[in-house]
Amino acid sequence: PSPVAFDCVPELEQPDDPFGPGRAEAQLAALLHALLETPVPIAATRVRVPTFAGLGVSLDVELAKPVEIDLVRAALIEAPGVELWDPGAPGPSTRDAATRSQVLVGRLRRDPTSAAGALLWLAADPVRLAATNAVRLAEARLELH
Repeated sequence: PSPVAFDCVPELEQPDDPFGPGRAEAQLAALLHALLETPVPIAATRVRVPTFAGLGVSLDVELAKPVEIDLVRAALIEAPGVELWDPGAPGPSTRDAATRSQVLVGRLRRDPTSAAGALLWLAADPVRLAATNAVRLAEARLELH
């Protein structure tokens, strides 16, 4: 109903339950459950921040048990489709993610509010990721690889 340029706006829709998640937040939870193949508790607030390219996400992960952040970093380095950003560099920004087929991960650090928590910043090009995944699915389906 109003311009969002140069502004941050929490979820714009009015859910049926004003105390529950919005449609996009519920979809995010469903997507994570499908990707991880297990129900995972999630608390999300969708905020629209207009950018010229890409998508940025601040993520707080609660692990099953306390783990050294270096082990989380090592796991992310090995994860397919993930590019771990240099910890000494600023970013990654949403512009850095534009035209890349990986999810860029930066600002990885321990969550000071949880013994088993980790904080991450993600930047991605959702259009590129969707196209890359579509091609991979088609190749796998048609056994072209």
